[in-house]
Amino acid sequence: EIPMIISDLPTFIEVTENKACYFNSNNSEELSKKIELFFNRPETFSQSIRDCKDVAEKYRKNYYLNKLKILYSKYS
Repeated sequence: EIPMIISDLPTFIEVTENKACYFNSNNSEELSKKIELFFNRPETFSQSIRDCKDVAEKYRKNYYLNKLKILYSKYS
């Protein structure tokens, strides 16, 4: 398992529900430090990895279709 290390663009932060590990998109040194931290101390990303998996579930096809079913049954 690997963490999501992504740039700190507002769209990415919103989609990941502020659960990923972010770096300034204009700072390659910061990205490098985050990657090194993951390889040297992967436990520091454990919670973020679990949280991102939960967020990713919301984008799975079955999750989305079940939500639509509930919505349609509510209004039909």
